[in-house]
Amino acid sequence: MAQSLTFFQTTFMDILDEMDECSWLFSENPLSDFSRKSKLGFKKTLSIILSLGSKSIPNELLDYFQCAQDIPLASAFVQSRNKLLPETLEFLFHEFNSRCNPCLSYKGFRLLAIDGSELQTPTNPEDKDSYFPNVESKKSYNLLHLNADRGYESYNCFAHIQEKGWKFLFRVKDGTGGITSGLDLPNTEEFDLCFNMYLTRKQTNEMKELFKDKNCYKRLTKDFDYLPVKNKKSIPVKPYFLPFRIVRFKLTDNTVETVLTNLDMEDFSPAELKKLYSKRWGIETSFRKLKYTIGLLHFHAKKVEYIYQEIFARMIMYNFTEMIISHVILENKSRKHAYQANFSTAAHICRQYFRGNVPPPTVETLIARLILPFRPGRSVPRNLSQKKATSFYYRVA
Repeated sequence: MAQSLTFFQTTFMDILDEMDECSWLFSENPLSDFSRKSKLGFKKTLSIILSLGSKSIPNELLDYFQCAQDIPLASAFVQSRNKLLPETLEFLFHEFNSRCNPCLSYKGFRLLAIDGSELQTPTNPEDKDSYFPNVESKKSYNLLHLNADRGYESYNCFAHIQEKGWKFLFRVKDGTGGITSGLDLPNTEEFDLCFNMYLTRKQTNEMKELFKDKNCYKRLTKDFDYLPVKNKKSIPVKPYFLPFRIVRFKLTDNTVETVLTNLDMEDFSPAELKKLYSKRWGIETSFRKLKYTIGLLHFHAKKVEYIYQEIFARMIMYNFTEMIISHVILENKSRKHAYQANFSTAAHICRQYFRGNVPPPTVETLIARLILPFRPGRSVPRNLSQKKATSFYYRVA
């Protein structure tokens, strides 16, 4: 087992060594940055950024260098991280994933869950892309949205996935404001219907007659990349064909869910889709761990480039921790509940392991020992409240 854990650590360090050998590729000034020997060289600077927690920069440096008398000052670290190109941590993120992430399949498909989460950053009016000025007595703030895409429930998004030859499964709004509101659907708790939808921008008399069949023809007024924005009536434009299913199933006795998919009806029954839908919970818990356990809510800067560095650094360390946990075997003892690794504790152990302070056998022993009961089927309602950024001047000591 130690060998498996060592693989992730070794792979991580190999990538850092390879990047260090060509550090000029990741430097703002290739001819001068990281050209001299220093305690804050290229690899060391990256390692510190990756292992940052929620403490202040001086305290983080004390932890990293184990309270050595000659630790670098916070100002020196800031100057060093300023030498990195914005794409450096993003490159490391993708490179580490490509070398370590096993490609598991489900009925021949690789499952990719997509969701988003909001990150409130320290107020910075200079960052126009994320700045929201004060409106109606509300204080101004900066907000980032961390995800792979926006506007999931849209014909444009479905078409892009179809053009790639992929399959999709989307949760859609059931009622007003969504795609289903423009369709004729049965007023039942459960159904499974196939649609052969033709999408167009034309509004000729002929098309107006076809639009009466809501379940087959749809006129688009919003963004759609596979039809021209404008076209003359004399120029024929073939409608875009988009086949899909809409399935409604019961989650509990009192709740139902509606999904839209292009998965085959024979291979993926409503019961199978319900099982797939339940797997989405993994990405929601991932964002919770990423933000509250790994520390994505606690930034150590206001500068946009530094914030992006820390976002990718936290995602890298989250993946590193999950990979380590997945290779730790928990003893199957006779207990009332099934048990799982305590992610909060494991994240702290893996941070120390990354720094080289804990050997692989100890990592495995600690993670396997410090566990929590697993209780499936539990649900907690979301309590939405105003979010405030935690100033980086006030940190846990």
